[in-house]
Amino acid sequence: MLVLILLLGTFGLAVPTITVNVQEIGTGANRLVSPVWEGRYTLWQSGTDLVAVELILTADMPAGTVVHVILKNSSGVVVSNGTLVVGPGGIPAGTPFNVTVTPVNSAWVDPTQTEVIILSSDYNTDLSGPIFVNTQKLGLGTYDGSYSRPIIIQGSSVFLDYYPIRMLFISSNPSFPWDSLYFTNTTGSCLYYWKEFNGTFVNSDGRTYSWAVFWVNVTNIPANSNETIFVNYLGSGNPCSAYVNPNKVFLFYDNFSTLANWQTGGTPTISGGELQLDRGDWILSTRSFPVPYSLEVFTNLAYDDGTPYDTRGGGFFSWVYSLGPFILPYVDSAGSGTGEGIGMEYLNWAGTLIPWGQQDGLVQADASSPITTLNWNYGNSNPQYIMGQWEILNATVTSTSVDFSQVLFLTWNGARWVLSASPSTGIPAYAQSTSSYTITVTSDGRILLGQWSGGPTRVDFVFVRKYVSPEPTYTLGNVYYHLTFVPKPPATSTTGASVASTGIPTIATIGKSAPVALPIEGQTSGEKTIPQLQNETDETRGQSNTTERIKELARNANLTLPSDGP
Repeated sequence: MLVLILLLGTFGLAVPTITVNVQEIGTGANRLVSPVWEGRYTLWQSGTDLVAVELILTADMPAGTVVHVILKNSSGVVVSNGTLVVGPGGIPAGTPFNVTVTPVNSAWVDPTQTEVIILSSDYNTDLSGPIFVNTQKLGLGTYDGSYSRPIIIQGSSVFLDYYPIRMLFISSNPSFPWDSLYFTNTTGSCLYYWKEFNGTFVNSDGRTYSWAVFWVNVTNIPANSNETIFVNYLGSGNPCSAYVNPNKVFLFYDNFSTLANWQTGGTPTISGGELQLDRGDWILSTRSFPVPYSLEVFTNLAYDDGTPYDTRGGGFFSWVYSLGPFILPYVDSAGSGTGEGIGMEYLNWAGTLIPWGQQDGLVQADASSPITTLNWNYGNSNPQYIMGQWEILNATVTSTSVDFSQVLFLTWNGARWVLSASPSTGIPAYAQSTSSYTITVTSDGRILLGQWSGGPTRVDFVFVRKYVSPEPTYTLGNVYYHLTFVPKPPATSTTGASVASTGIPTIATIGKSAPVALPIEGQTSGEKTIPQLQNETDETRGQSNTTERIKELARNANLTLPSDGP
């Protein structure tokens, strides 16, 4: 057998296949392939000069690999370059490294014209013919029009796998294409995620912003250590669109196309993709979930109808207590459920019911017949639940308690922050704790939703997710440009992209367990700046006042931004 090793020194990459024909021996062929499919880069500046290019590649770079970087101006003329030969031990996939370039004034460089050439010390071997052809792996990487930013996740005190992280992003572009966002790990593999909401809101500066909430399923988060993922955006397509799947993000998800996942009582109905619960209706999940877990319900709570659950006093006037919706986030294997009930106190004045104030309190019931077995320990609500308006209800179940909170959608009316008439025109900027009750956990838990009187309470979706305390937090790294390499290697995946440049638009951070916001500023014609995610600590350096506007939102609503997420 003849083994032929070809070293390809050309950067044109015009011939993706090498064919060798030797008389009386035979033919051998092999493809020219890149050692990496994609990567990221950012440009580093000292004074007015660009001096280095930072790279993050999605494949290992073995010792001896040559990395060559070319910087060009907007006309495509080379203005600087640099070369790195990878040293002993190599560079693992996903590890940032720098390539020093000849210093050049940053005004002369168009970052989008950057080229990265990888000449690997590895070879691609084809053994299918009489002649074995080895081709040295060679790739040319160019900017593909998209950006990304690393999200450095700080783990909890225990190892977590497949843990969902909530992220709230904001853009100053009211028409930002949120479907262009996707998430990957350091080696470019897609992560499962779900866009929960997106919409617009008017900020206190009078401008209209767009926003979106994403949940990302992070594969592994080490205990007391960091894990890095990437958010990628503004590309021409979404290579991870097949990974938009809430069923792969949460333990349980239901958007109520049917009631197949529930035991039911009364006559709950589905209309327009919404669950509707009227007086006497309830649903109980057929699945149970390991404690701890967190429940989220996107709901429009309906009032009670004044039917007395309890009456105090008598004669000419009395006090009537009527229960409306109730939620039992924990129902044990014996059917004993614990949760929250929301209703109203009425003054019964000579037969006329006068609403006096909202009441909420601990509800306990037998899940086999919750309407008739329910016990409601009512009391004044502080803070009150919002009724007749869409909101997010959260309930976290731990080994000792069930804790409730609500997330409201707000917008600026020109004078103050007010509840939005629709989630699509307000921002879910904070979570407000409402109630907490002590429980005894004896088994995995199921969830129950019901309406004792009044209605209909409407539910758009529910999900149950993993929960740990404290929840992971994260910070944001630099903005990167995204590279795509040719020719493509045999196996493919996906990634993201940054530049050190002046005038980079900034964004703020909000949220709880995932304190990220992404106001991605739009670019004017000819700008060489890129959209940039900003960590909340950047405000101390005077780079953004968006975070302060969001905090003002909470202050004016007499609410406090929480430190960890819903």
